[in-house]
Amino acid sequence: MKTLALALTAAVLLAGCGSTTIDGAIGPTAPLVTPQATTPSASTARTEFKVACPLFTSTTQGADKSAKPSPGSVLPTAPLACLSDGRTVSLASYLGRPLVVHIWASWCDVCRSEMPAFMDGISQLPSSVRVVGVDWKDDDNSARAYAAAVNMSFPSVVDSSGALGILWGINAQPATVLIRADGSIAHIQRGSIGDASNLRALVSKYLS
Repeated sequence: MKTLALALTAAVLLAGCGSTTIDGAIGPTAPLVTPQATTPSASTARTEFKVACPLFTSTTQGADKSAKPSPGSVLPTAPLACLSDGRTVSLASYLGRPLVVHIWASWCDVCRSEMPAFMDGISQLPSSVRVVGVDWKDDDNSARAYAAAVNMSFPSVVDSSGALGILWGINAQPATVLIRADGSIAHIQRGSIGDASNLRALVSKYLS
């Protein structure tokens, strides 16, 4: 019985937090922003979590004007809402530097367990590596409250429909996607990263 319990625990950590709501594919024209069904219950709901999403353009600092997407670029141009303030941002604007995309949800127990290690890991990455989260199929208010409670150190965009997960072949959380400067996927880590040193090792291996 003890051996069986340990095996089941390991399987849960590897699989992450799944969803039973994705049964088919979403076409390339599917919207990545789902309209809010309700308005925030309090005026401070959006200001509790204040890490804004960088809005890189060809004229702003941080953008790589010479960057061109590869034929295999997976960074969508469709707008996504920033979790902290609701402004829209395109992940395609992050083109030009290596990018770590972390898919999480406030209802995901494994995501919660690994978040301290993930934040510790990204704090030790080279400054050339950008980091953005994807709050996946979550309630916006719950996500902002959770992000504020854990002092989340990186910005996140909202993927209420789960379209990004389908685009990248991911149907469980957490997941960490390492994307090259040209927009192509270098590696997908499904499930928990384990610890900060593992994240640093993955970035060094796939994005250096």
